[in-house]
Amino acid sequence: MLRLVSAFMFVLAGGVFGLSKSEKLKADIEYCRKTADLMELCIFCIRYRGLDVYEVCREIKKSVKMDFAENLPECYSPSENFHQQWKNAVCSQKDLSQNDYLLRLGEILGTSDTEGQVSAIDALKSEVRKELDLRKQVFLQKNRFYISIGILFGLMAGILVI
Repeated sequence: MLRLVSAFMFVLAGGVFGLSKSEKLKADIEYCRKTADLMELCIFCIRYRGLDVYEVCREIKKSVKMDFAENLPECYSPSENFHQQWKNAVCSQKDLSQNDYLLRLGEILGTSDTEGQVSAIDALKSEVRKELDLRKQVFLQKNRFYISIGILFGLMAGILVI
């Protein structure tokens, strides 16, 4: 009886492992979607509302649900560089593996005239959209694979226990 219970636990553990890998793929997709939405918000704030970088940061804090948003600067300080403050806020996120697009966005903000910023952010947004499409394809390809492999390895370990 104890062996059957432990075999069942191995199968369950394998399934949970597969589900956790699948959830990581979903989280990657959601991160890309939020990043693209953030860039769209920046474009809107710069082009149509004519906001400066600190006002854009305040809008991001209000609208975007990302970890780094709460650490963004809200007002000008002559002793601190905006781009360094942005970089520090982005690097304060829990998941540091996907910060490249946000760091590049911070380098773009406030560096040129309105149209220059908008076109640079738009180009970066198209890269993020491509990345989003790629991550969706990977999810469709690997989602069931991870779950099935997890359960299969759990089943194999369970059979070895029996």
